[in-house]
Amino acid sequence: MINKLLKGGLIMKINTYGLPMKGLKSAAGLTKNLKGYYTGHYVQISYNTENGEILADYHYNLGHNSWTQYHDKSIINIGNISEPATMQEIADMIKERLELMKCHY
Repeated sequence: MINKLLKGGLIMKINTYGLPMKGLKSAAGLTKNLKGYYTGHYVQISYNTENGEILADYHYNLGHNSWTQYHDKSIINIGNISEPATMQEIADMIKERLELMKCHY
């Protein structure tokens, strides 16, 4: 769980499902100005399973044919985001991808 302080002193709890998620806030911030699939702007989200680091890489390609490739077996591609995403939505994406991987390996 990550606690995020909101305006007015409210605290929003981010469920990280017991996983370390370093860089979650900056990854969500990078998606803030995205306007949708057809603009060609998107952020690729990757996750390092060894240290919990979230890697967010901005791309522009109308066909969504650009990507960042990491030559490290512990870094997995979570997916592309083309609209603003919250910290919780990114945490959910990571959890779902890791669960899917467990089913297939």
